[in-house]
Amino acid sequence: MRYLFVILFGTLSISLFASPSYNEEIERLLSKLDSLIMQKDYFTATKEAKIRELYKKRQHVRTREESYWLNKMFYDEYYVYNSDSALAYVERNLAIAYELNNKEWRAEWKIKKSFLLSATGMLTEALKELKNISKEELTAELQVEYYGQMMYLYSHFGQYSGDDNVNLREGYYQKELLYRDSIYEVITPEDPYFLWYKGWRFRETNGAKETIEQLKAVVDQSPLETRRDA
Repeated sequence: MRYLFVILFGTLSISLFASPSYNEEIERLLSKLDSLIMQKDYFTATKEAKIRELYKKRQHVRTREESYWLNKMFYDEYYVYNSDSALAYVERNLAIAYELNNKEWRAEWKIKKSFLLSATGMLTEALKELKNISKEELTAELQVEYYGQMMYLYSHFGQYSGDDNVNLREGYYQKELLYRDSIYEVITPEDPYFLWYKGWRFRETNGAKETIEQLKAVVDQSPLETRRDA
């Protein structure tokens, strides 16, 4: 959900800046965001309780496949909470993927590893992980994740390139746009991040107004309680 807030603020700032309702919309969204921040302790306690329950399940694991899915559950809880712990479970599932020779699993967890590395500033290492992925390993769903991670990564490269490297920064920006467009060629409306990528693509076009309304509807209707919302 944090992604939808980012896109919604971006599209509002571009399309509604001159509108009398602009400030009201921003105030309403900020108020909702503030209410979530105030519940930080509750969300933390809830997540820690879920993690404790996952540890209890370990004693019942019998196969490598069962270990894989339990590791994935640990990762889902940790990746926005504790990057070091999340990375440990990425490595465990990569080991299982190689052991079982599952190419799709290998690709999926290399993408997740790249995300964690780039989120912690290790951009070169993150790019290396993505370059080690063969296109033949990517399903349609994994293509969206792969292109999305490339987009995220080159956005960070551009931010860290420095004010003096205009040409370098512009090159990173163009690559970010290239992967953004690649996503839109393969993503379907059923994908949970469809509106996020649609927002990025149309935020400075005539399609921005429609996208704004769709994003607002999602934010307004969401209970903001799921992993995706977090």
